[in-house]
Amino acid sequence: MATVKMIHIDRPEAQQLADLYGIRSDLQGAQRYCEYAIKLSEQGVPSILKTYELVGAVVAAAIVRYMRPFGSGRRYSLDPKDVFRGLDDMHREFHDFIKKLRDLHIAHPVNEYEQSYVTAAAREDNGVKDPISGVAAGQKETIFAGVTAGDLRQLIEVVNAVVEGRIKDEEAKVIEFLQSLPVEEVHASSMYTINFPRPVENHRRRHTNK
Repeated sequence: MATVKMIHIDRPEAQQLADLYGIRSDLQGAQRYCEYAIKLSEQGVPSILKTYELVGAVVAAAIVRYMRPFGSGRRYSLDPKDVFRGLDDMHREFHDFIKKLRDLHIAHPVNEYEQSYVTAAAREDNGVKDPISGVAAGQKETIFAGVTAGDLRQLIEVVNAVVEGRIKDEEAKVIEFLQSLPVEEVHASSMYTINFPRPVENHRRRHTNK
């Protein structure tokens, strides 16, 4: 009976493919968040305010997850110029909008989508205006809706199609490389292990063969 074990191809020749797999995972995760946000918008929860809050949180998470593949870091990243070359301008324009939304609103309080201010009750009795006796917090914040999630989901489909094409090309290269090695050497590769995050390890940089 044949036996199969999943081995870790920990070689420089496979690094870009590994990074592309990670990028695809981020895009698919963002797409799932969008679908969840759309479903929440359609079905809602008992409280309208809680619906808005949940949809907003999920859409924000989708935006952050979508932008990860375009950021600098320890893995191969996507260049918007390459991804959107030859495609309709509306895709690049919406990508730029999402990036600014992430940078200037979700990650940092820069633009006017969110405002905090002070309110006070101005009381008047029989034409006599009373002195202000107290103040309270005021808040204005842009609400993310299912529409934003739907548009983002469509953008992710466009980007993921580009990534899938690159994955297919890299898989062919890696398979060709592995087939050029002695079979015994490849089979001797170690199995991959799963690690769970611990606070003491947060500072450690991810492994790369670059």
